[in-house]
Amino acid sequence: MSSTDFLQLNRHDIFKNLRETLPKNIATTKNVLVVKEDVLYTWDFQDNCLLTLNIKALRENDPETIKHQSLVTTSPPLFSPTSLVVNESNTLVVAVASTGVLIIELPSRSAPYGLFENNKELIYCRSHALLESLAFNGNVEICQVKFHIGSHHDNHVLILTSNNVLRLYTVSEGSTSCLGTYSIGIQPIGRFPATKTSFLEALGDTAVDFDFGQPEIKKTQPKSKLKSKPKSAVDRFNNLNISSFEMDQKINLDWPIYVLYKNGDVYVVILDLFKSPAIVKGPLEIFPKNQENYGENSCSILALPSIPTILCISTENGTIHHGIILSTDQENEDYILEMSKEERPSFIKNPDRALYIFECIELELGYLEDSISKTINFHPNQANSSQYFVYHLTGVHSIHLKCLERLNKFIDFENDCSEIDIFSDTSLVDYVLCTNLSQKVDEKSENLNPVIGFTIFYDFPSILILLSNSQLVTLPLSSLFSAPNLDLNDPDDLKNMNSPLKTILNEPFDVKIQKILQLSSNPILKIQQKTNPTQQECFDLLQNSSKLLRERFKNHFSAKNEIEKRLKTLSKLKELQKGDILKLKDDQIDLRNTAESLAEKYEDIKDKQDEILKRCETLLVQISKRKVEPSKAEKSFLGELEGSGEKIVLYGKAIQKLKEKIKYQEIQMKNWHDQTKSEHKSIGIVQIEAIKSNLQDMTEKITNMISEINDYKKQIHMK
Repeated sequence: MSSTDFLQLNRHDIFKNLRETLPKNIATTKNVLVVKEDVLYTWDFQDNCLLTLNIKALRENDPETIKHQSLVTTSPPLFSPTSLVVNESNTLVVAVASTGVLIIELPSRSAPYGLFENNKELIYCRSHALLESLAFNGNVEICQVKFHIGSHHDNHVLILTSNNVLRLYTVSEGSTSCLGTYSIGIQPIGRFPATKTSFLEALGDTAVDFDFGQPEIKKTQPKSKLKSKPKSAVDRFNNLNISSFEMDQKINLDWPIYVLYKNGDVYVVILDLFKSPAIVKGPLEIFPKNQENYGENSCSILALPSIPTILCISTENGTIHHGIILSTDQENEDYILEMSKEERPSFIKNPDRALYIFECIELELGYLEDSISKTINFHPNQANSSQYFVYHLTGVHSIHLKCLERLNKFIDFENDCSEIDIFSDTSLVDYVLCTNLSQKVDEKSENLNPVIGFTIFYDFPSILILLSNSQLVTLPLSSLFSAPNLDLNDPDDLKNMNSPLKTILNEPFDVKIQKILQLSSNPILKIQQKTNPTQQECFDLLQNSSKLLRERFKNHFSAKNEIEKRLKTLSKLKELQKGDILKLKDDQIDLRNTAESLAEKYEDIKDKQDEILKRCETLLVQISKRKVEPSKAEKSFLGELEGSGEKIVLYGKAIQKLKEKIKYQEIQMKNWHDQTKSEHKSIGIVQIEAIKSNLQDMTEKITNMISEINDYKKQIHMK
């Protein structure tokens, strides 16, 4: 296994194909390598199609069975993409260039390997071309394209162009539509003769990048909440069908967009996905004000997922400013920041927050000291919010912000937090990969080997770096993490410890040694094989390498001295503790002997006490036998017995009376039963005579009625 190919991906067919199709002599930084949900995306520059590979399936199965797939678009782009953007739901891919945008709809994934469209090698995908007119109009360029993180269906695309305009598009039901075009500054009009550079761009008054901050609660309630409540149950049921717009209102959140201008100004844009126009505030006031310009030739911005938001702003010369966003008490109505009311657009409002710069980092661009200004690109680490990466023409840097740990502790601290110094620790910068010794050469030189792809694979944490010479570098991400502080070594907990180590454990020893060893870093060299450096460059390289090694040895000597100091202190403490242990052993023996003697005395005393108790019992028995008169207890017991005898007599008489009553009731019940039986069996003579007379009367009536009926019949026949 190669030390720079941790995932062993260079041997796969997808990168063999990429080596053949990759353009030669690439002189600019790109990002045509993305990993999302274990799927790797890259671009085939020869066939103008998207190449995909499932890295997880490749690692878990036979590499020969897992093939890469080619996603061909229905409308091929008119440009060569410089970056690829994939949404979080892994349903859309955006190919971006300075002259156009192509949105590709991804097909569904299927078993058994999680590939697209039943594991076909060639797949046709629906695509949508946006802003193709920019290819014929060189005055406007696309600066940044990102998916709006506040989109409920993850289908909103936000595009920033160089004419200070944000465009919002949505992809739904196989078509794209523009939801709005939002101006965030003055529109550039005039340009320098025979150039594409506008006057505003020369002054740095054009937007170059943007990023999304953490969601914020809206200050005003939406008007829809003022409506009357539904009266019927049917209306309440119908209101359960909430659209995405109503859901956004119920959640009541805003997603601030921090827009960076080339002159270092930062604007805040509050963009509602379903309302217009956008709210633009800025530029943010920057503190401290002792520096004239924090961001001349600014190029990139990154908002770290922290509360409050921390912004990382880079310049083309490799300077990175770290600042924290804090809200002001009230909007400063008089703050305009070097811009008169006539020049400032009316739709830009005064900012309600400010940017406080707490740290400035100078990156080492190239292995040698001479370098030229180029674009610096950010890439966040979603697994660790305090770490992010920077890639550029000369390689990759890893930056770890130690202040985020203290910031989270500061926010979660319930009691007095004045003792926590948030920004006391400086950020750790590690030069991970160097792709060029010096940037003093011309951009058209073949010695350049810029980074054209950078991404992170999170299933087995590792970074993937694609270079312009078609070489893929994969490194484990764990090697770039700094050791976290253990809770057992927390200085706040050490205050409550009564230990001799309290004075020397103000900081964990391993963290202190790690800080000493990380003061300088040696990057991995990945330069062009065709490079033929001059003798001066070789001498400078040797001199710089020797300097770095000497600094590294100094750090090792410092670490050695710290370890020796700690060893001496611990050895002295060990000797003291050994003496204390011997003294404690002697005390233990004395205590054991004393305990044995006390135990023997206790047994003797217990035996004597038992003997005395037995003698007392025998004495009490003999005294009670010789006593003639009964005691009080005996008298009370006799009284209770007499009272019980009287009660028994009374209870016996009452029981006898109850028995007699029971017998009387039984006799009465028997007589009643006999009487009822005799009444039901016999009928009186009078009743019998009455029945007979009634029967005779009824028979006479019946005979009379029969004779009458016969007479009527005869009369009818005669007629």
